[in-house]
Amino acid sequence: MSRVLSTAQRRLSVVANHVRGMSSVNVDDVQFSKCGVVGHAKLNRPKALNSLNVSMLSKLLGEFKRWEADDGVSAYILSGNGGRAFCAGGDVRTLAQAAACDDRAAIAEFFQTEFSVDHQLASLRKPLVALVDGVYMGGGVGVSVHAPFRVATERTHFAMPETSIGFFPDVGVTHVLSRMGNLGRFLGLTGLSLRGCDVLRAGLATHYVPSGSMETLTKELEAASGADDITTVLSRHHAESGADSDDSSFLSRHSTAIEHLFGGESLQAIIKNLERLPSTDEFAKEMLAVLRARCPQSLAVTWEQLKRNKDLDLHDVLVSDYRLALRIVFHSEFREGIRAALVDKDKRPIWTTRLDTVDANSFFEPLDVDFRAS
Repeated sequence: MSRVLSTAQRRLSVVANHVRGMSSVNVDDVQFSKCGVVGHAKLNRPKALNSLNVSMLSKLLGEFKRWEADDGVSAYILSGNGGRAFCAGGDVRTLAQAAACDDRAAIAEFFQTEFSVDHQLASLRKPLVALVDGVYMGGGVGVSVHAPFRVATERTHFAMPETSIGFFPDVGVTHVLSRMGNLGRFLGLTGLSLRGCDVLRAGLATHYVPSGSMETLTKELEAASGADDITTVLSRHHAESGADSDDSSFLSRHSTAIEHLFGGESLQAIIKNLERLPSTDEFAKEMLAVLRARCPQSLAVTWEQLKRNKDLDLHDVLVSDYRLALRIVFHSEFREGIRAALVDKDKRPIWTTRLDTVDANSFFEPLDVDFRAS
């Protein structure tokens, strides 16, 4: 652990500049264009799987504010460059390094800006189409999952894997997961992924289009005259995909088991039920192993989120997420999760918390300065 801390401390100036998103370094990290009445924002850090930093978030915040005030813009597209990812999330390695340097101002700035963008894109007066082709995780979910149109492909790879790194599902995603019943519990607690048609089947996408048709779809969306035209274009491409008839996916095989296994009254009850099931139940055995590998503190906090956030609006969920983020990012469990996943890459975190002793409620207490949407 000391090696991680010393490495972060030596890189303090680099970290601070990166977290704060210095525009001189990141001039083209988001590309904006206007085609007719459609504004198109394209995330452009393909080597980093379009992971978000403050530079990108600030640009999104500013440009969408201008487009909202522009009567010549009637709709929006949000996409990612590079072909591999829509957006892999926030830059958690840099956040962990900044936390190790105790750079609280930079971390607060990051989450304030990120959550403001999430709230802004969820509250647009004009329709947003998110083309979630490729990796679709973490912060990438935050900027898209609240949009009215979300288009998946066979390459779409959705996950909120935060419980595996000592964090929690943030960016307001539990506003969605808490309304998905036991499937939302499964996704939030395990952090396991959904791909392709399953993203559509779960309701995390609204339409499905093969990746080979994305270029044509994008051109047609850019030529759209407004919301009705966009709906027509998306519906036609979706119908041509045949996605609704796919019955070979992960959820087709396991949705009944997920509904049963994640239906307990408490997290402890879910785990005890999994422990009692026969060893011949391979899926239950796998789910038990996954939950045992996750950070106990993260599981407890996520369970509490899913309970609390079901009846909250998105802004209040983001206020809660901000409180959690500014506490958990400085916790030793998060440092350990980042060490195991991204520094040493041994994939063997040594968690120090226990599920039966975590005081999850304490993480939800108000801060001196809480999140407020910009």
